[in-house]
Amino acid sequence: MAKLKDVVAVTGKYKDKEGNDKAKYTNCGAIIESNGKQYLVMEVMPAPVVGKDGIPKWFLHLYEPQEHVAKPAPKPQGGDDFGDEKIPF
Repeated sequence: MAKLKDVVAVTGKYKDKEGNDKAKYTNCGAIIESNGKQYLVMEVMPAPVVGKDGIPKWFLHLYEPQEHVAKPAPKPQGGDDFGDEKIPF
């Protein structure tokens, strides 16, 4: 089973440090090939966009597959938010 494409949807917007509008992407699945046939495998189904005709539509992008490396969670700085306060139980 070979992964041919990543299936990606725009699921939001945000502003970068310079104030530019950027799109937030969510990986929804993949196009794979198995036994000479191609398949669409969806792991996440984004909310549809409802057009003027009232029919829901999904706009998905196909990108070359990328190896995604998980970033380690940042280590907490300092202590908790309670300071030296004692918890009474």
